[in-house]
Amino acid sequence: MTQYYYHGWTVQEEQKLADVMLLGLAERKKTTELFKVAAKELGRSTYSCQNRWYDIKERFMSKAV
Repeated sequence: MTQYYYHGWTVQEEQKLADVMLLGLAERKKTTELFKVAAKELGRSTYSCQNRWYDIKERFMSKAV
């Protein structure tokens, strides 16, 4: 049986995720591809990155404007 381990996101991980997403969105890349890139860089699942991005998106998008 597969076991899943959950651990919280650090501030550094959130910042890295935001950097990947904001840069990619500025270059008009597809979000699904950006989640894959972030997952590889952070050592997390694509789904985990997607969920976290939608949780923190407003905080980082307001800084980018």
